[in-house]
Amino acid sequence: MIHFQTSSDPSHFLRVIQPALERDEAANQLMLGICGQVINQTSQTYRSVSPFMGWVEDEHGLIAAGLMTPPYPLILYCEPALQQIALEKLLAGISSHPIPGVIGKNHVVEAFADLCQQQTGISPQITRHERVFKCTQVAWLPQQSGRLQQAQPQDLDLVLEWAKAFDHEEMQDEDCAAVEANTRAQLERGEIYLWKDGIATAMTLVTWPTQHGCSLTSVYTPPSLRGRGYASALVGNLSQILLSHGCAYTHLMTNLANPIPNHIYPKLGYQPVCDYETIRW
Repeated sequence: MIHFQTSSDPSHFLRVIQPALERDEAANQLMLGICGQVINQTSQTYRSVSPFMGWVEDEHGLIAAGLMTPPYPLILYCEPALQQIALEKLLAGISSHPIPGVIGKNHVVEAFADLCQQQTGISPQITRHERVFKCTQVAWLPQQSGRLQQAQPQDLDLVLEWAKAFDHEEMQDEDCAAVEANTRAQLERGEIYLWKDGIATAMTLVTWPTQHGCSLTSVYTPPSLRGRGYASALVGNLSQILLSHGCAYTHLMTNLANPIPNHIYPKLGYQPVCDYETIRW
């Protein structure tokens, strides 16, 4: 029998979803990584809100799962075989919670959005198309002047400025206070890396660690320094270091509206895994 369950314990939720999601870990890095952050409370957001964590299962195991940490969208996972009935049960289970948006694999998000529209009559809007990439071996390192460096306390003002600029360009709806608090904490934990060529020229963040991999996010170069290969050098060199220090793979997600990273990352050795959509109402 197919049934819906929920939990307020992120460690319990992770134990439930982990076996199924790790069968294609990179494709599910977002939910697995965010769940780990909720457990460790490594984001200001996760300390200040109660996340929704629900799943649908039958006697054979997990079919669908949803994780939402407001104000961020609901992250969805669903097996294709029983998608319709599983998403119906998941939607019924989350109906008392406001849903600011949904993110996940295209076909899952679109099916869930259709169900929501049938109930509410409100048409969804696709606000973002992304591609999930995975790298197990760096194929090319750009010959770029400068070097990789972990951001230091004296870099705080710069990384705050760049984190807010990245947020404005790519996300557009983030809480600036939360971005600042999270960036300060990420700097303290040693998660922010810079490419320096006399001055800092590019930035990225290592986050969402899972059982076998980790993610590079918030890849940013200021407009005046773009087109010189700094971000490529940063991502390539950092990926190689992470792979040589225990990560089975590195993961990143690109905005499909930006053709440059979608051209560069495959040259570095990143292979496409799947596409994600974000839908809002």
